[in-house]
Amino acid sequence: MNARCVRNFVLTGLALFLAAVMTSAFQEPVSQEESVQDSEQITELFQKAKAETAQLQRDSHDLIAYHRSPLSWQSHAFQLGQIKEHVNEVGELEQQLRDARESGSPWQQEAIDRINPLLQELADNLTSTINHLNEHRNGLFASPYPEYVRANADLADKLHALISDSVDYGKTKQAFQKLQEST
Repeated sequence: MNARCVRNFVLTGLALFLAAVMTSAFQEPVSQEESVQDSEQITELFQKAKAETAQLQRDSHDLIAYHRSPLSWQSHAFQLGQIKEHVNEVGELEQQLRDARESGSPWQQEAIDRINPLLQELADNLTSTINHLNEHRNGLFASPYPEYVRANADLADKLHALISDSVDYGKTKQAFQKLQEST
């Protein structure tokens, strides 16, 4: 082989190498988020939790209305019992979510991780509210009972928003992926 053929061979090889590098540089990398499919089980659990937290939210706001009316402590106790049932139900769903966490996509895992601290804070505040009512049945309008009631509603709102946003994100992500696949 003469020098000219070797030089052309090297230049052609270099050109092919650079073309391959440039082509791969302009391709969008597939992120781990895109490569892991959402868990249908987790999606279903999020939807159940969304429905349960919506009822929790309504009952918590009803208790605020109770506080503004001359209802008896028994009515408050009944409503707190309803709220407690919803918190326990969400707690069971949250446990199922944690059990299924590893099968979820990264965003689902992150959403699951964010539920527990908020749910725990709500449960702790609800326990304080119930204990206060049990110890001060005539103190429905005295501090700290109104603050407990308001905090329960605020935490229920935040928990519902977190779970609802997760459900909405999952739906939007799935619709976007279907749209990408069709193009």
